[in-house]
Amino acid sequence: TCPHSIRPHDGALWLCNSGYGELALIPKAAPGASIEVVCRLPGFTRGLAFSSTYAFVGLSRVIESYEPYAPGVPPEASRCGVAVIDLKRGDVAASMYWTKGYQVFDVQALAGLPSVQLPFDPAAAGAVNGYLRYLG
Repeated sequence: TCPHSIRPHDGALWLCNSGYGELALIPKAAPGASIEVVCRLPGFTRGLAFSSTYAFVGLSRVIESYEPYAPGVPPEASRCGVAVIDLKRGDVAASMYWTKGYQVFDVQALAGLPSVQLPFDPAAAGAVNGYLRYLG
């Protein structure tokens, strides 16, 4: 339900099957092709980017008004954050959750940056930016 962020990568079409908290792919873009679930995640999946053999997937909490659209994600267990999926193994390689956050609408992979940081004041968010350096 609620397919989101359909992207081509490495010869396949990838998508977030949002209502089930899944990262999935369509091996060949052909009529009648079915999706193959690569990984299930603890949130409404929305936002997808790739870097090498990793996928970055945004996760949102299932809020009350979205419960009918997320039959495969228990609202009480849903989380807000970003998960990094190892595409070779199909499992979570890293994740970062915002305990007070609710929605992630999209994610992007920015190639060629010397360091990975969020656009926050370093004095106010040094711990977050320090943690992100380990993901880069």
